Amino acid sequence: MVLGEDIRTRRIRLQQKKDAAELKSRPSALDCREFHGVDETPPWVYEARREMNRAASSPDASASAENDVALWIERLVIENVTGRFFLGTGIEHFPWLDCQVRESGWAAQVVRVLGADLMFVSHDRKTFISFYEEEYETLFFRATRPNQA
Repeated sequence: MVLGEDIRTRRIRLQQKKDAAELKSRPSALDCREFHGVDETPPWVYEARREMNRAASSPDASASAENDVALWIERLVIENVTGRFFLGTGIEHFPWLDCQVRESGWAAQVVRVLGADLMFVSHDRKTFISFYEEEYETLFFRATRPNQA
């Protein structure tokens, strides 16, 4: 039924809009600006993510569960995508949130809200980093925009 599907789609989108607004207001150590859609993200980012998800891919770094994973994430984000970045939200209609670091401790807030499976794209869209939480460790992957002829 097309009408029922349309209502369902609108309800899902409305719920995602509420979830997105809550996410945007939660991490006080970040200046959360506006959401960006899939169409605003370069295709190479999604290709890199698919490569990172392969079982044979090797992480660029890893941290055991005993370490302060949020602090480790914060350090790697600052080193790789600087102070302003796009944070992957996991929300279909609001997939990327434009953020800028206000103060240290922001990663712990983000991990509390989203968990340790995180994605970041640099504001210039040249670097993509991703974290995957495994049973006993968190994995870090980094990709850069391929050279364009």
